[in-house]
Amino acid sequence: MKRALGAKNKFAFVDGSIPIPPSNDMNRSAWECCNPLIHYWILNSISPQIAQTIVFHEYAIDVWIELQERFSRLIGFILLLFVLLSTISNKVQNICLIISQR
Repeated sequence: MKRALGAKNKFAFVDGSIPIPPSNDMNRSAWECCNPLIHYWILNSISPQIAQTIVFHEYAIDVWIELQERFSRLIGFILLLFVLLSTISNKVQNICLIISQR
């Protein structure tokens, strides 16, 4: 997704580099044209089940932040699970080694 948005020079909308302009700012209308387009791109690049949970966000940056938070927690959980499974596997191998030496 970063590459796709970066290729279209739109990643700055979701990384906070381009803040939401105030309503009286002369750049607001240009920003309002881009925001829904970026929101649409993000929604169409994820599964429909996930899209249903974020479709109601008004700003693309809010969608981006929610997805980041959601998947960073998931990745953290997966890494923890991997560490635990590796530890269990090592313990089982040690037990098997001890048993085979008897």
